[in-house]
Amino acid sequence: MMQANDDRPHVGRVYDYVLGGQHNFPVDQQAAARIMEVLPAYPKWAQLNRRFLQWVADQWATAGQQYVLDLGSGLPTQGHLHERMPEAQILYSDNDPLCVTAGGELVAHLPNVAYVQADLRDADQVLKAAVDFFPAQPRVGIDFIGVTYLLDDEQVTSLAHRLHDWAAPGSVMAVSFLQRDLSPNGRVFAEELQQRLEQMGIIVYYRTPAQISALLAPWQLVEARPLEQWIGQVDSVTSEDRVQDLFWMSGALLTHS
Repeated sequence: MMQANDDRPHVGRVYDYVLGGQHNFPVDQQAAARIMEVLPAYPKWAQLNRRFLQWVADQWATAGQQYVLDLGSGLPTQGHLHERMPEAQILYSDNDPLCVTAGGELVAHLPNVAYVQADLRDADQVLKAAVDFFPAQPRVGIDFIGVTYLLDDEQVTSLAHRLHDWAAPGSVMAVSFLQRDLSPNGRVFAEELQQRLEQMGIIVYYRTPAQISALLAPWQLVEARPLEQWIGQVDSVTSEDRVQDLFWMSGALLTHS
């Protein structure tokens, strides 16, 4: 069981809290409340992120995807990959030792699932974990959902290149990313939200589809669109949720050729 021995919030546990999970602490709940002062729809965006992950998992399961690398997993609760793809070999990863310990306990009974500690800012660390877990040159599905907006450009590019070198042609990647209106009003909103996130020690990065495609090259962009469009729930997001259209989340699918 996860012990409350960390006095700093962690994005994975905050995410678990707003998804309705039980694996979080008061410090994470307080951090979520601070974010929601600026972005009241934060729980809805977290839920859309998870529904996109589930939609991707269902597509991969139908396609017979056997190997899945999940980057920045947080806590594998609330309908995560192993529940949607019970036959796949899945490697979860995160840099937070509490998430890794608790997450490992949650999937310890599954022989085809493992959870390792790996920091996405260190491509070598992530790649070593992947090499140790999967067969050589796997045709893998890489779940990069809920993560890219927490990494700077250099970190995203380094990780994308290393994973492309390792994975076999035919591998696929799914990502979600933050977008914002490029007007002065959009900039003001982004700055206000960033001030709240800095209390958690987090910096977020906004990108256009063209920028995310360039950063993830040589992975090839197949399509990018808002999350609600991918999951077929366009009417679920209002202009208020998008803070009068200053902020939204998108998903993209990419392939390795």
